[in-house]
Amino acid sequence: MPPPTLIITPTAALRAKPTFVIPRIGKVYISLVIIECLILLTISIITLILSRNNSDSDKEDEHEISRYGATVAVTCTLGFLYFSVESIYTESLFQFWASIVSHLLITVYICYHYFIDNLGSLFHSISLTLLILVLVFQSVYAIIARKVHRSFGWQIYSCIGANLLLKRVYKTYLIYNSLLKLDCFLTVLLVMLSAFFLYRESVEFALNILILVLSLIWLMVGMQCCKKESKSLLFFFLILSQFQPIFIAWKLFSIGTNRDEYPH
Repeated sequence: MPPPTLIITPTAALRAKPTFVIPRIGKVYISLVIIECLILLTISIITLILSRNNSDSDKEDEHEISRYGATVAVTCTLGFLYFSVESIYTESLFQFWASIVSHLLITVYICYHYFIDNLGSLFHSISLTLLILVLVFQSVYAIIARKVHRSFGWQIYSCIGANLLLKRVYKTYLIYNSLLKLDCFLTVLLVMLSAFFLYRESVEFALNILILVLSLIWLMVGMQCCKKESKSLLFFFLILSQFQPIFIAWKLFSIGTNRDEYPH
C-alpha cells in the first residue's frame, strides 16, 4: 500500500511559517531605511517642538502650518519605515515598489516646496537639509532596488515549493494584504489632512473620528476574512468598504458647496 499523499491547500500554504533568512542586500536596504527615517523623525520632532515654543504672534499661522506639516511628516515617515521593512520580510514585490514610489513622492513634495512654494521661515531653514538627505537616499534606493528585487523568491519557495498554482495564490494574497494596509494608511493621512486643513465644525470632527475607526475595523476584517476563508466576514468587509468612498465624496461635495467656509 503506497504512503498517503500530503495535500497542501492554498490556505495552509498562506499560514505556513517557513525558515527565512534575509539576504545581505535586503539587510542593507533595511539599514538605510532605518537610518534615513531616524534622521527624518528627528528633524520633524525638532520642527514640531520649535513651532510650539515660538512666541512670535505675528507668525502664528506660519507656525501652525509647520506643526501640521511636521505631524504629517512623522506619520509618513513611520508609514514608509513599516512598509519598507515588511516588504523585505514578506518578499512582497508590490509593497516594495510601492515604498520606493512613496519615497519618490516625498522627494518631489520637498523639492516643490523648496523651489516653488515656501511654507515659511521655519521650513526654509531645514528644507535644504531635507532636500539633500532625501535626494541622496533616493539615489541609493534607485541603485540597489533592482538587486533587492532579484533577491526575492526564496521565502515563497520554502513556503510552497515549486507549485505554480499556490505560488500565484500566495502572490495574490501578498498584493491583497499590501493594498489593505496601504488603503488604511492613506485613510489615516486623509483624516489628518481633513482635520488640519479642511476642518469646519464639530460634526466634521466626529465624522473624521468615525471614518478612522471604521477603517481600522475594515482592515482587521479584511485580513481575517482571507485567513479564515469566511464568507460572512467577506460580506461584512464589502459592506464596510462602502464607507471610505462615501466619506471622500461627501467631503468633496461639502467643500464645493461651502467653499468660503474652508481655508484657501
